Amino acid sequence: MNTEQKSSHTSYSLRKIPETHHESGDFSHEKEIDSVKILELSNIIDEWEYELLFSENGFFSLKGKEVENKTTEFCEELNKLINSKISQVKFLLPESREIFFNIKNLKINSLTERMKIYENEQLNNWIIDTYEQSINSSVRRAVLYKNNPGIVKSSYSNAMTVIKLMADKEKWDEFTYSSKISEFKSDFYYALISAFMEEKDILAGAYFEKYKDELDKDKQEEIKKSIDELKNNITAYNWSKELFSYNLSESEKEKEINSVRDKNIKSLINHYVSTFDKMKKKEEDREIKSKNESNWNQIISLMDSEPDKAELYIDYSLKEESKNAKKSYIKDIRNSGVIKTDIQKFLKLLNEAVEDIDNFREKDISDFHADLSGKDFEHVSKIKNLKDKSFQIFKSDYEYIKKEMKNKEIKSQESIYAVIKLCMNFLKWEENIEASSIFERTKLILSIIERYEEPNKSKTKEQDKKGVKNDSIKANTGE
Repeated sequence: MNTEQKSSHTSYSLRKIPETHHESGDFSHEKEIDSVKILELSNIIDEWEYELLFSENGFFSLKGKEVENKTTEFCEELNKLINSKISQVKFLLPESREIFFNIKNLKINSLTERMKIYENEQLNNWIIDTYEQSINSSVRRAVLYKNNPGIVKSSYSNAMTVIKLMADKEKWDEFTYSSKISEFKSDFYYALISAFMEEKDILAGAYFEKYKDELDKDKQEEIKKSIDELKNNITAYNWSKELFSYNLSESEKEKEINSVRDKNIKSLINHYVSTFDKMKKKEEDREIKSKNESNWNQIISLMDSEPDKAELYIDYSLKEESKNAKKSYIKDIRNSGVIKTDIQKFLKLLNEAVEDIDNFREKDISDFHADLSGKDFEHVSKIKNLKDKSFQIFKSDYEYIKKEMKNKEIKSQESIYAVIKLCMNFLKWEENIEASSIFERTKLILSIIERYEEPNKSKTKEQDKKGVKNDSIKANTGE
């Protein structure tokens, strides 16, 4: 090869090789830029998927009917978003747009498929839940209208229709369908019979006899046992009520009860008769209490207006102790004009209240007008009528007062009475006492108690303090 040829070849090579290299570099760079743009758009789809599908309130958080038509709605929104973003992107290579659209379609198709599966699952769950709710509603309606055979029958038919729809929807086989029907019948009649039993209605027995074969074995045994108990209870109750209405003596009642042969029914009769006796006694006590309170109010009023006539208005049909209490009250008021409190009885009443407020509320305290001053009787009545929260505050104060008096060795009934009276005069028992007032209450109680602390005890305490101080001085000086 001559020099000219070499030069020509070299010149060509030098010219062509860089040009080819330059074109290849530009293409690679453009491809890389477009690939990143495609990746960026793909990331937008992924971000959308995360934010709108998997977030707390996203597509896959929707349940039941909420998800209906949401796949179409969400995918249309995604398409709009991507188209908007694509319109803003300038690809360097013409084939890049097509590549992205293929990626986009694959992603959206995959998302749509998953969303459609979820939507169908949720709608299917909603349909089944609605069927089940319809069956439960039919049972509930039958129970509510249990005394209306027409409604009971239509409720039963509606439920059976819904079960058939469920069978078609879920493609039950014959065995499953038959099992579901048996299960429903057992639940339906069990609910009806139980409702009659709750109302102690003897129709429970009639329904059981008619539909017992529809109940599963366990429910059948449970209901039979309950029906037998219900029958025995109704028989015993009616028998006891009739016996009680005769107002027989205890021996006569016992004789009638012993004539019953069935041991279970006899035991129930004894229970009901005892209950009726207690109820009657309670009612009689209430009537006597009301009568006695009314008579006391009348006597107290007359002692203010016409004291000479008061004794004439004593109700002599009441208990002897009530009559004597009124006579004593009239006598003391005539002689001294006031009733002096019997301290022992006053303190005993307060202790009774604290120990058992429920019984104390039922107690007739009106005869204590003869033993307590008007103010003290008012104190006791107020405690008797305190509501639960207020009473608990009183009880806490009272127990604290007693504890501190014991610590201070206040033992005489007169001092104990004086401390409690002063505390009752100054303290109030309300339902909502502020926490800040507790300190003030405690301070007041302690200041009252200190006034009644035994003088000798205070002196002894002071001497003890001095003795301890002197011993300490001696110890420090080495004496």
